[in-house]
Amino acid sequence: MRTAVIGDEDMVTGFGLIGIKDRYVVLPDRAAAEKVFHEVTSDKNVGIIIISHGVSALIRDLINRTNETKKILPVIIEVPDKGESAAFDPFEDLIKKAVGVSL
Repeated sequence: MRTAVIGDEDMVTGFGLIGIKDRYVVLPDRAAAEKVFHEVTSDKNVGIIIISHGVSALIRDLINRTNETKKILPVIIEVPDKGESAAFDPFEDLIKKAVGVSL
């Protein structure tokens, strides 16, 4: 299984430095974000998608639909954008979804 990263140039470059090869730079544009998201979720070899909070906010409906219709894969992990408040917890939704309550 491969990991894909979708986000701004700085984020994508950073993940590239740790060896992730499937990297997609998306400007804050819904059409571009939709196109890349469909491309990545259509690839059966991608098991983890790391997506910036800014991009995920543009395509929230697609992410929710994907999470509802896919069984286990791909796992979609949202990470904060550069300079975003520490109040954003990307794992809170995953925990809430798995356990049923926020911890």
